[in-house]
Amino acid sequence: MKKKPVKRYSQALKQQVVREYEEGVSIYSLRQKYGIGAHGTVERWIKKFGRSGYRAEVVHIQTVEDQLEFKAMKSRIKELESALAQSVLENRMLETTIEVADQSLGTDIKKKFREEIITRAVAVRQISRQVACNWYGISRQAYYQALQRQMLQAAENQLIVELVRAIRQRHPRMGGRKLHYELQDSMAALGIFRGRDAFFKLLSAHNLLVPTRLSRRRTTHAGLWRCPNLLIDLTITHVHQAWVGDITYITTETGFVYLALLTDVFSRFIVGFDLSSSLAVEGCDRALKQAIAQADGANLRGLIHHSDHGVQYTAWLYRERLQKMEIRSSMGEVGNCYENALAERVNGILKGEYGLDDLFIDKEHAQKAVREAVWLYNYERPHLALNYGKPAEIYFEKIDVK
Repeated sequence: MKKKPVKRYSQALKQQVVREYEEGVSIYSLRQKYGIGAHGTVERWIKKFGRSGYRAEVVHIQTVEDQLEFKAMKSRIKELESALAQSVLENRMLETTIEVADQSLGTDIKKKFREEIITRAVAVRQISRQVACNWYGISRQAYYQALQRQMLQAAENQLIVELVRAIRQRHPRMGGRKLHYELQDSMAALGIFRGRDAFFKLLSAHNLLVPTRLSRRRTTHAGLWRCPNLLIDLTITHVHQAWVGDITYITTETGFVYLALLTDVFSRFIVGFDLSSSLAVEGCDRALKQAIAQADGANLRGLIHHSDHGVQYTAWLYRERLQKMEIRSSMGEVGNCYENALAERVNGILKGEYGLDDLFIDKEHAQKAVREAVWLYNYERPHLALNYGKPAEIYFEKIDVK
């Protein structure tokens, strides 16, 4: 049985049939006219070449102007595609930067600075507030509430800074932990709470942290007399159990003056002090007499007087007065400042926190500064070792009068 041959139609014929169909000729008439036997053939041609088919979507360039416009459109599309690719790259790099910063700083930067970012985007980038809030996934109400909280916190921070500066007028170098303790009642009265870390961040932001100062001039020249260190393994339990003494220098425009100090170990209270123009024993002796008078009848028998091996403390005048009061002498190793650490610490506080390391006009000017510094140290400065108590509170509460 012979196969029926497949009839082939040219593309020109197909398009001619479609044009006539679109002009109103029926499919049946077209089949009869052009001898198209198979059903559905004309329909396929109409779908492929007619205005209702996908070919109708093809832009047919007919003029030079149309061609130029088409090229311009293609060029613009390429520019937009390039700009989109660059924006995608920048967005990915920005997200990566934020992720690295979050991990390094241990915070969520976008959330932490959310309100500031929205405000700036609105003011500088001309982005609508609603669009910016939507990008963060928050409502405008939440945004305004957060702004109010920030304004309240800023006002509270300003109050805290003013309180700190008020204390610093009298205690110029009081540290952050002591300030935080001292301000607890004042902040509570204002309805403000700040943890220690937040408080330190606030001090840092306003340049209120105290920098460390290092300064040292030799004031100790060892004498020949020696005695053992009685403070080793000793537990301090009461006032007038042990005093520590030391000498430090103060600078004036006319030369150095020397401050002799005696401090009660238990209470950290400075019981005696004297400012002298020389390193002679008389200055230390006057400080000792003041300390004995300060005791006001307290039983000093057996009290330990600890110092370095300076000639002032090994001099007979000084040792004789200790013996009369039945006070026992104690000294650390020659050249070992750590064995008189508390006395060194008191010197450092007076100089570092109360300005005694400044340059004074003369001895009289320095004397006034010393009196004020000792008073502030004794009566107003909290001590970590005293559980933030003041030396005067501990000294006068625990003093043993017999």
